[in-house]
Amino acid sequence: MILNLLSKIYSYFVDRRNTNFENGKIKTYRLKTPVISIGNIIAGGTGKTPVTILIAKLLIENNLKVGVVGRGYGRKSKGLKIVSDGTNILDDSDEVGDEMLLIAKKLNIPVVIDQKKYIAAQEIEKSFDLDVILIDDGFQHRYLERDIDIILVNNNTLDNPNTFPKGYLREKLSNYNRADIILIEDINKKVQFERNNNKVFEYQKHISKVRQISTNNISYLEDFSLQTLAICSIANPNSFVNFVNILGFEVLKSIPFKDHYAYTKSDIASFIQESKVLNVNNIIMTEKDYVKIEKFNGMILDNNINILVLEMEIKIENEKEFINYILTKINSYI
Repeated sequence: MILNLLSKIYSYFVDRRNTNFENGKIKTYRLKTPVISIGNIIAGGTGKTPVTILIAKLLIENNLKVGVVGRGYGRKSKGLKIVSDGTNILDDSDEVGDEMLLIAKKLNIPVVIDQKKYIAAQEIEKSFDLDVILIDDGFQHRYLERDIDIILVNNNTLDNPNTFPKGYLREKLSNYNRADIILIEDINKKVQFERNNNKVFEYQKHISKVRQISTNNISYLEDFSLQTLAICSIANPNSFVNFVNILGFEVLKSIPFKDHYAYTKSDIASFIQESKVLNVNNIIMTEKDYVKIEKFNGMILDNNINILVLEMEIKIENEKEFINYILTKINSYI
């Protein structure tokens, strides 16, 4: 009963904020460069960052110059920072956050962060020659006007469609109507999102490769029947462990941390000690975790422990139609 009331109060203030944006009471900022926002309605992981990476790759394949802006969740620094100038990575995960560093490493494009994403967007437009700017986790950041709004809807979003604190929704599910494109994990639930002018596509997360980093060697695994110690700092650690087991790995123990956790040298020492206790020489993690642990590679490898990194990709059904729709929408600005 109390949760129902608190959720109604939360929704009231979110609705009022959205109304103030829609009627012009809150100032917004428009760039000359087309802006595409990738976001969601639920708190926690839906795959926004892998989708941002995929969309950037598809745009680059169409000869467009792309930059990405975000907040830099989990970083120790404040304010505006250039994560990458498109050639060089200019800071580590402690200063820029795991997700934005991962984007910069995988794409080699300009990446800029600020708590106020519109400031990051203004900076990246001013500093770099770009055709398109992507906002990672931008659906609720309405200060920056966008030309395309994309949201991800996973099963967790639909299983408990309640706002905080009764559920995990940042705003009411019906607000998906603001989006131009909806990426939905369960195609069987597609029909409920096709009542307006939204374009709806199915997406799936899958592991494309498992990178094995051992002493002086980096390779890709073909045999997944290995015993591992699993570590992760993501929104849903249980889903990660279940996924690793499904792939065929035997997880002897998992050590979860809060989302965006910044690993320390003492954490790495404890992983090494735990590996010795379990008599296992493989530590498995996500790419997002690895960008924060990479600086400690020497400690791990010197103890004859291999690092296994799951490389996740997003598959979008009817991908050609998806990217053509985006290109058509932004074509008049380029």
